[in-house]
Amino acid sequence: ANAVLQTLTLALKRAESLGGDVADCCNRLAQETWSLLLESYVSVALDLAEQVLPDEDPREEPDTRFFLQTTQAINMIIHQMRSHYQDQILPRLEDDPNTKTRSTQSNQSKIRKIEQRLIHGLRLCLNAAIKHFEKQLAKLQRPSDFKPKDDMDCFDCTDTCLTVCEFITSQAECAMETLEGQNLDAYLAEFGRRVYNSLTTHLRKFSVSPLGAMVVSMDVKKYQDTVQSFHIDEVSAKFAILRDMTSLLLLPTEQLGMVVQQRLLAVPKEDLHEFIKSRADYQKQRIQIMGALNL
Repeated sequence: ANAVLQTLTLALKRAESLGGDVADCCNRLAQETWSLLLESYVSVALDLAEQVLPDEDPREEPDTRFFLQTTQAINMIIHQMRSHYQDQILPRLEDDPNTKTRSTQSNQSKIRKIEQRLIHGLRLCLNAAIKHFEKQLAKLQRPSDFKPKDDMDCFDCTDTCLTVCEFITSQAECAMETLEGQNLDAYLAEFGRRVYNSLTTHLRKFSVSPLGAMVVSMDVKKYQDTVQSFHIDEVSAKFAILRDMTSLLLLPTEQLGMVVQQRLLAVPKEDLHEFIKSRADYQKQRIQIMGALNL
């Protein structure tokens, strides 16, 4: 892209030296160059990347690396094109507002089409990753995980947690190795939000004994530590709240209200209620629990 844009800069200077309708000539040179870059390079690369996008319901761990690498490369090219347009093209169109407007709108339209394809592909990558995450949770987690018979079994994470945390880490590392800046932050933020949503839905499916509550707490701590590597404040905050919510499964009924008042006021009461239903004693203690939570 740099070589093509440098050639365009030389052509623009040549057009100025020849005189005539400089704005129109510069605009036509710019449009031809943009079409060359977007159609002969960017679109071709994107076509290839789209062909290897993971299935949204993958049988194996999805491979998102090639599409993420292509996304980053295309974004760098687009950034170079926009910077060149601002620095080299727009100043030469200032004397012809109509040409300037048409040129800008045309370029924005071309870029928008590419960006829409990138967003669609990134969404498919996330869908595949989350689907695999959910399938692994459903396949590996056992009801007995959160109802251990021996208190020696409640001081370690479950094997399921360790396995899916390895997957979360591998997906995050892939993104960190291929994306940069705002693209990386946006991707990890969405991945983290969706991991959180899927995980909380998963945990609510189980009945949790008092000893099992300690296992849940260990698992959630492991998940929390895993997503800390994202360095996304919103995601870290969500998992910190989830960690606090696990205390609702551990504590005696009479202490629940205090925990909610101190740490969980920002969580909707219906969400707290759905989470606390996992307590094995919920049916027997339902009235007391709801009273303690002011539900």
